[in-house]
Amino acid sequence: MKNRRAYLFFLLICLPHSTFPVEKGKDDKNNPELAIPHHQTQVASEKNVTVNVYVKSKNTNAPETKILCQPTNTQNSNTSLTTVNENKSTATNVNKNENKIKIYFKNIFEQVMQISPSALSESTCACLKRNKTRLILSSLGISYVGLCVLTIAGNIYLNQNAYWASWKQQLSDEELQQRSQSELGKDLMHDIQKRHVNTLNPTDHISPLIQFVNAVDKEMAIINRYILMLNTLKRCKLLRIIPTNERKLEQARARKRRLVFVKHIFLSWAATYNQGQF
Repeated sequence: MKNRRAYLFFLLICLPHSTFPVEKGKDDKNNPELAIPHHQTQVASEKNVTVNVYVKSKNTNAPETKILCQPTNTQNSNTSLTTVNENKSTATNVNKNENKIKIYFKNIFEQVMQISPSALSESTCACLKRNKTRLILSSLGISYVGLCVLTIAGNIYLNQNAYWASWKQQLSDEELQQRSQSELGKDLMHDIQKRHVNTLNPTDHISPLIQFVNAVDKEMAIINRYILMLNTLKRCKLLRIIPTNERKLEQARARKRRLVFVKHIFLSWAATYNQGQF
């Protein structure tokens, strides 16, 4: 019996997947026919192997019973160790890359500092002379792209009707001037409170006025920049190569006049309101 158990112990250690015929154990109280020695299952758990044990009863006619001995939870510990190692390796790689970048820029800075100012100026002038044509073409291209971007932005602004420069656009300037200042002031105050209402405090009537003044100043800056740019291009005979035309220039001037008129109505209302308070 001792030799048989030693043989089983040897097989449990050496083989990852083995079958073992054993006899009926004496220490299993619940099912003596399927008893497995405790030290065999413990060794299988420590070695992290799966063991199929076939238990044979003393009755020769009875079939063999298969018992699967699973290993204990060593996979979770192995996974956690693997994750920790991967995190450490990632952090190490990041630190190495940062050190390489720092060393690279440090070397470049040291090399630049070693160059004398006269040699640096001479090398800069020589570089500019060699690439003079490229620099001129690049500057012209960048300038043209910038002008096109500003022009397109101005065109988009002129096509929008939600700005104060388009206030009461269904009426002409002559029709607006024929109306009374008090009526226009009431309409303007109503539109200001409606457009710039304070959603957190609807009873706040001061914040909409401040937002209106800021919006008018911003629109005036956009229109002035657009008109100045188009006038400069027109004097230089370059208006045709930019995505705009004379009609856009006239439209911008009309929007500026309407914005000045709206600001005048607001200031007149504010003066009248202040006089009424005193």
